Amino acid sequence: MPSVPPKFEELLEAAPDAMVGTDAAGLVAFANRRACDVLGRDPVGEPLGELPPGLDVTRTPMGEYELVVIRGADPRALRAVLDNTTAAIFLKDPEGRYLLVNRAFERLHGKPAAQLIGKYDRDVLPAEVADRMRVDDLRVMSSRDPIELQEEVTHGDTTRTFLSVKFPLIDDTSGDLYGVGGVATDITHHVRLEARLREAQRLEAVGQLAGGVAHDFNNLLAIVANYASFVRKELPDDSRTAGDVDQIIAASRRASELTRRLLLFSRRQSGTPEVLSVRRVIESLELLLRRTLGEDIDLVVDVDERLWDVEADRSQLEQMLMSLAMNSREAMPDGGTLRIEAVNTVMRDLDGPSPRAVRVTVSDTGRGMPKEVAAHAFEPFFTTKAVSGHGVGLGLATVYGIVTKARGRIELDSTPGEGTTVTVTLPAVRRASDDDPTPSAPRGRGETVLVVEDADAVRALTGRLLYAAGYQVISVESGIVALERLDAADVLVTDVVMPGMSGVELAVKAREQRPDLPVVFVSGYTGDTTVAAGDDPATAFLAKPFDGDDLLREVRATLDAVKRARRHS
Repeated sequence: MPSVPPKFEELLEAAPDAMVGTDAAGLVAFANRRACDVLGRDPVGEPLGELPPGLDVTRTPMGEYELVVIRGADPRALRAVLDNTTAAIFLKDPEGRYLLVNRAFERLHGKPAAQLIGKYDRDVLPAEVADRMRVDDLRVMSSRDPIELQEEVTHGDTTRTFLSVKFPLIDDTSGDLYGVGGVATDITHHVRLEARLREAQRLEAVGQLAGGVAHDFNNLLAIVANYASFVRKELPDDSRTAGDVDQIIAASRRASELTRRLLLFSRRQSGTPEVLSVRRVIESLELLLRRTLGEDIDLVVDVDERLWDVEADRSQLEQMLMSLAMNSREAMPDGGTLRIEAVNTVMRDLDGPSPRAVRVTVSDTGRGMPKEVAAHAFEPFFTTKAVSGHGVGLGLATVYGIVTKARGRIELDSTPGEGTTVTVTLPAVRRASDDDPTPSAPRGRGETVLVVEDADAVRALTGRLLYAAGYQVISVESGIVALERLDAADVLVTDVVMPGMSGVELAVKAREQRPDLPVVFVSGYTGDTTVAAGDDPATAFLAKPFDGDDLLREVRATLDAVKRARRHS
């Protein structure tokens, strides 16, 4: 017996799309449930009216009626979304064969869709990666829940990191599972930035630790060196004991230099501009550079003997040279030549008092960089090194900051396969540098020095040096006590890093009461604080471990500066 043909209403409801029939007057004669859902109402007997924008609408004559088929969106619009997004999108069947991929997925794999559709992961990816992805697909399909995961995909020599969301493909009507889909966003750049930030934070922590240790160690060195000097003054030059004490003093100076190097590497050395001989700075670093660079790097240093002086912070100038040298070493993994040159030149700067300048050039025979990479070389966190903890992208950015702070200029020229040259130009000054021989330390004239130092031994040592030179001394252990004794002081000598009130805070409060009070800061570690302005003769900074003569010169200089200012006011 033949089956009964389905009724029109049954066919209408079985249609996969929303369907509406309108008569000649534009009234809706019939509509299936899908149409009611799309329109949000039952339109039968009412004018169809304007349809919501964005829907895919097809109108077909059907006898006395017009059949209107409504789909959720134009398939071309969906395809445009798929192909113009930067995320790689795919659909797979339950066996793992690709059903659909977008253009970003094609670019990722370097193949057109025609070569990917119907293929398995193992056909386009390394076996270990394909196996891992298949496990993830099975987990999604078995749980019927989406998952978010971070995964790495390697193509040739390139490894990219993706944040992927995988989801099950489930039929809304039957509830049957028909595959798995995924959206993978390339987060390689963000992962690298996070790694560099973590490394920078680690270096910051190491720097803080080094600074704290250096503070205490410099206190000990100051005690050893200066008390050894006291003993040495009591001994005849030709005695054996005098020679032994000289060795102690020399060793303490070497230890002081080592501490300064550690602070330089940790970027924790204090920042105080001074007049420097660039030639002597480079020569003092040469031995350290040769040891650090290794035997496969040929270091060539060529410095003009008549090089002019510059005004800069010594530790930052050394840091600049070390950073440039370390960058060059990284660019020459198989060895090469690193050349450091310094000559006098002219820098045309209308704002500067003189066109005289010093040009320092650091060049290597390394890998070099293309122009598009070199253009970003001075940007913070930009690095050409792999994300392995070896590069944080702060070296050249820090160098740029140092040069700019010294009112200089920096240029980079690089050619792939030939090497890189960094040229730093710093304005020269006419004043004599501190490297020039200086006369013996001046003595006091009965002035009262307020010494503030939390370390008992260093406080006693400082007081002894000043008292022996003709000063009256008031020694206290904290900033709070110092403020109580401030009226009796002609000059303030204070440690920078102290518990409670720091030396900088003390100086600010002291000058609120005594605006013209001379201040000498003494410390081996100040963190990131600049404690003495180069244009303020009434403020000085003395690095620990200090020599007694250096202390006396700084105290005398600040006192005399204030006296000159009073005479001219």
